[in-house]
Formats: sequence, structure tokens, C-alpha cells
Amino acid sequence: MRIPFEKTLRQPPPRRIGIYSQMAILFSGFMQQMGWLFVGMGMIFVVIFLPFSGIIGAQDAAFPKFVAFVLIFPIAGLFMVIPGLRKQAKGLDLLRNGEFTRGAIKSKEHTGSTIKINNRSYPVMKFTFEFEYQGSKYEAVCRTHLTELLEDEEQETILFYPTKPEFNIVYDGISNSPGMDPMGNFLPVSWTKAWVFLGPAVGIFMTAIALRLFFLI
Repeated sequence: MRIPFEKTLRQPPPRRIGIYSQMAILFSGFMQQMGWLFVGMGMIFVVIFLPFSGIIGAQDAAFPKFVAFVLIFPIAGLFMVIPGLRKQAKGLDLLRNGEFTRGAIKSKEHTGSTIKINNRSYPVMKFTFEFEYQGSKYEAVCRTHLTELLEDEEQETILFYPTKPEFNIVYDGISNSPGMDPMGNFLPVSWTKAWVFLGPAVGIFMTAIALRLFFLI
């Protein structure tokens, strides 16, 4: 029977992470994927409805409410994409340059939010981990619907800056975080994770089409 090893990062910073792995980490996350689609589809809807709004040309018609309504979609998409990118960029930075420690679960609570995947709803949980550095205690907070990733070990891996331990992240809370080999070195992100580029690609492509249509109106 294979006994799973405890994930222990032994690579000193700065750690090298390949370009593909960096991009796969940066653009991953369920909410970010949905956000890119909202941005792209929303921009298409906005451009389609612009001719009816009276704001193209010399018309003085009032801005219809339905045009304001379709603007909600790209704006909502940005509110999903930007926090996702910031979280993943923070995780990527700490993966490369952060120090390693371990922390135990201090609390686990419902956030009141759910994520629906394939007609199944998953509650988003807030985990608070406590770790100690130079005699002081700090907390690392992680919100996720993938609760099993944060409950598979007695203590979870936490990455932080020694000069600012408050700047930290839970390793297993980073979407598409690279695996570790038994020697404690990062493994490349699997090529099967390349699907995370689909959302950004579709969103950017549809936005480009929308802008092209806008200048043709």
C-alpha cells in the first residue's frame, strides 16, 4: 500500500516556476473563468444594443434601461476576474519568493455563498489557519468550495513573507498550485490543466469582436 508523503517545501526562494505553470496558476479559479465569459458575452450584448440606445450618431433619444441592464454583465465579469487575478498573482509571488511553514485549522465557517457545478451546489467555506513565526502568532484565511484540499493533513502548508507574515496564503488554497515531489521540489503544472486558458481566451476574443463591431457601427 502506498503511504502518502507529507507535503514539505524544501526549495529555498527564489524558486523557479516555468512560464506555462505560471500562466496556468495565474488564470485558474472557477470564479475567474466565469468572469472572463461574462466580460466577453457582456461586451457583445452591449455592442448589439448600442444602435438602439440613441447614443450613436446625432440622435437625442434617452439611454434605454435595457442597455444599462446589459452593461451589468461585463461589469460583473470584471468584478469576478480582477479579484481572481489578484489572488492568483499573490499566490504565484509567494510560491516563488515566500517562506514555508505549517499551520493548524483555527476555525471553519460557512460564508453563506455557494458555487454550482454540474447542477450540484457546493458551499464556500472560510478556513482560518494559525501559524507561528519568531514567537508571534499569525492567521492565514482561505475561502474555498474544495474543502477536502484543506482537510487532508493535520497541518496545512502556508507561504508568507518573513518581513510581513500577514502577507500569506494557504498553499492548497491556490488554484492549480504545483505539486511537490518527495524531495520537496515543485513539479510542473500538468498539461491537463491547460483548459484554464479557455475562459480568458474566449473572453478576450469576444471582447475584441465587440470592439471591432463597435467601430463598424
